[in-house]
Order: sequence, then C-alpha cells, then structure tokens
Amino acid sequence: TLVDSVMLYGQYRGVSYGRAQGYETYRYFTTATPGTANAAKSYEKRAEKVTFSVPGGLQQSNAITLSLSAEEGMNIYYTTDGTEPTASSAIYSGPINIDTNTVVKAVAWRDDVIQSLTNGASYIFNASHSVRLVCVSGKSSELTGSSGTLNTGAKNDGYDVFVEVYEADGTPLLAQNCQLELSGHASRLQFEQKAFMLKAKQVYGENRFNAALFEKRDYTEYKSFTMRASGQDNQQTHMRDSILTSLAEDTDVMYQETEVSVVF
Repeated sequence: TLVDSVMLYGQYRGVSYGRAQGYETYRYFTTATPGTANAAKSYEKRAEKVTFSVPGGLQQSNAITLSLSAEEGMNIYYTTDGTEPTASSAIYSGPINIDTNTVVKAVAWRDDVIQSLTNGASYIFNASHSVRLVCVSGKSSELTGSSGTLNTGAKNDGYDVFVEVYEADGTPLLAQNCQLELSGHASRLQFEQKAFMLKAKQVYGENRFNAALFEKRDYTEYKSFTMRASGQDNQQTHMRDSILTSLAEDTDVMYQETEVSVVF
C-alpha cells in the first residue's frame, strides 16, 4: 500500500529537496540537515538562466546593444569584467551598449528562489578568424594578473572560469562554468602562451561538456579537454604535435585528436 510519494524535479549539487515547514509542496534547501528536521529556510525553485539577445563571439558590427531577460519577477545581476556575478553586482535596468571586447556574465535571482546558474558571452570586435573561437574568462588576478597562473606558469589546484566555444561560422557550442588547470611542464615556464585543461564538474552545474568538440570523433560529450600550445613547438609552427600524432590515425594506437582554435 503506497503511503506517500514525491516527484523529483531538477536536482542540484549541494541542494536538497523535501518537506518544508508551513508549505504543502516539497521545497529546495541549501542547508543540509541529515538525521534532523529540515532547515527552516527553503526555496520554491532554482531560477532559470538569464538569456542574451545577442550571441557572443566575433561581432560583425562596430557596436552592439545587448538586452538581458529572465523569468518574470526576477532581478538580473551582471558584470562586464569577466568576474562571477553575485547579488551585490550591478542590477540590470536596460540595454547595455558594447563597442569594445567585453565579457558579460549574468545571474537571475529573487526572494524565495535559488540564484540561477551563470550565463555569459564574450563579445569580440575587430577580429576575423576561420577556425573555432574559444573564450575563457574569470578573475584577472588569478589568470592574467601579475601573479596569475597564465603569467607565472605556476600550477594550482584549479581556478573557476567560464568557457565559451564557437564554431568558425559563429554557431555557439558551449557556454558554462568549469575549472581551469594549467598544463605542461617545461613549456609552461618557457613560453608566454600556456597550455591549460578545462574540466566540467557538477559543482559548476554540469559535469560534462555536452558538445561534439572534435569533428573526426563521434563523441557528443566530454569530461575535459586541453587547450594545447604545442609544447616546445610553441615558438615555431604550432603544428608538429598535431601532425605527428595524426600519423597514428589509421592504426590501433590511441592518439591525440586536434581541433585548431583561437583562444581569447
């Protein structure tokens, strides 16, 4: 005899779902209380991601006007410096005019809901490329500042970043938070351009990169991928790694596939 049941909807890392005092429906909790009563504070749902009126990537015009939108009743908080937006960031009140390289990130939030996952877009002007475009953004102090990993070559446990991948024709493939870890050994200390690995983790909202990142591969999802700078060939052709490993393409030997891209 069925006494009780519950329908599980979207679940999120670090967020539980259960009965809430004073409510007839099940609710979300951001405080875990295993073995004891559920927390007093609960939430109706998690807000949906903010949507952008103009796709990121290479821009054909000299300026754009960007509008942000969210579910009715939600406030939108955004940044234009690549950092993660919070409830203390600027509140969106109208279209944003952009005429220089800019990373816009936004979240939606209101009382009684959990803040949305981050959405973002990098707008690149006065550039033209015929290969894929990869945009990575985060705290400049951690990445490109004087003590940032991309300047010093010093490895760390990883940094919170947002990655976007666009096809050569501008079609977006990815836009999500993930972790960046510096890659390489001698090359990361020898050359200004660093190689790094991007890892999808559930703590960021998605534990896979759901995209066909390599044209010659049938896979449609990846746990991680590396943006290589061609090792010791960094100052020469940028091609030797790709060419030499491709010689194993028609054999039973596992080899490293390549997809040429430009990184911002």
